[in-house]
Amino acid sequence: MRARFLTQTEHPNVPSPGQMQALRDKLRHFLPKELPEGIDAMCDICQKDYSEKHVDPSEDNEIAIQLPCKHVFGEYCINTWFDTCRKQKNKITCPMCRKTLIEPPSRGSVHSPSRMFLEGLHRYRREGIGRQFLVSMPGGLHDQVGVAVSPNFQPYRVDGA
Repeated sequence: MRARFLTQTEHPNVPSPGQMQALRDKLRHFLPKELPEGIDAMCDICQKDYSEKHVDPSEDNEIAIQLPCKHVFGEYCINTWFDTCRKQKNKITCPMCRKTLIEPPSRGSVHSPSRMFLEGLHRYRREGIGRQFLVSMPGGLHDQVGVAVSPNFQPYRVDGA
């Protein structure tokens, strides 16, 4: 009998926490009187006016923040948008123009255990390495799966009870 492979792998395009922080650090913050010419003094997402003073972002109080594409939103709203993008879209975009704000890492630079595991399995299937391929990820998927992958291996399935 075969069991479904239960370990969820993260999509390779999902930005890391470090990439998210780097994006947030480079965004410009504005009070209403500092906004560039032609920019409304209210958030295009929630339609609330921006705070007149610097505040910790909340649903009721936020200052304007400008994205690299030059669109401006409230800080609380854009942080909520970023969280939604990360969880549901696997990429961070502007809510107005959909420009990608963090480029996905190049294929060769991704070294997560999940990614290496999947690449190893694809290489195994493509090259037919050995009779059995033991899943050996220290403290990782081998410990969770705990079985050897047979020559009849199907992606995302493992032999076992």
